[in-house]
Amino acid sequence: MKKLLVACIAAAACCGAPALAADMPVKAPAVAAPVPMFNWTGFYVGGHAGGLWSEKHWTFIPDPTITASPEPTGFLGGLQAGYNFQSGAWVFGVEGSYSWADASARDQFTQPGAPVYGHSTIDSLATLTGRVGYAAWQRSLIYVKGGAAWLREKHWEETTTAGNSETEAQNRAGWIVGAGLEYALPSNWSVALEYNYMDFGTKRVLFTVFNDLNDIKQRVQLVKVGLNYRFGGGLR
Repeated sequence: MKKLLVACIAAAACCGAPALAADMPVKAPAVAAPVPMFNWTGFYVGGHAGGLWSEKHWTFIPDPTITASPEPTGFLGGLQAGYNFQSGAWVFGVEGSYSWADASARDQFTQPGAPVYGHSTIDSLATLTGRVGYAAWQRSLIYVKGGAAWLREKHWEETTTAGNSETEAQNRAGWIVGAGLEYALPSNWSVALEYNYMDFGTKRVLFTVFNDLNDIKQRVQLVKVGLNYRFGGGLR
């Protein structure tokens, strides 16, 4: 009789176990926290420094066989400011910059007789550009840019007999394209590495002392490192 009672209790327990298991609460699967995205939207200001090199080709008028190619190289430093707007991973912006430059060179003209030298200096550069970038990684922005550029420069000729014939400082307008990589640091700072190519075309320059003309063609390339402070943006 006792054996029969024990068997009945065991059977009842087995039958009720599934029901009890079904009534037990089930733990929800773990959900990973969303990865915060970096937002580049907002105004920024900053400074930059770097180096430049240029291609200048002087052609004497009216004899195009007489030429010189002083190619100023040197350093630059300045300020920039701009605004970015981010949509998804794409970043659109506008930026203005001004750079003080210290770059100069001279070259001898290809002509017979007493040597004549052409001198060029670059004093400053300014740009106004649009930017399009892609936020490829959490805090990194790859971008390209393009727009207008201005340059302030001096030119003069020198001979061993007649001395110097210097022009006044001149402004020249052209265009610029470039590309760069910017990385966001903590506390609203970011650092950027950038390359620019500028073309200022050909401009005719009169040297009044020697009373001659030269067509001067000019292109400028530069590499600079910038540090920006951003107002807004950051992780979201």
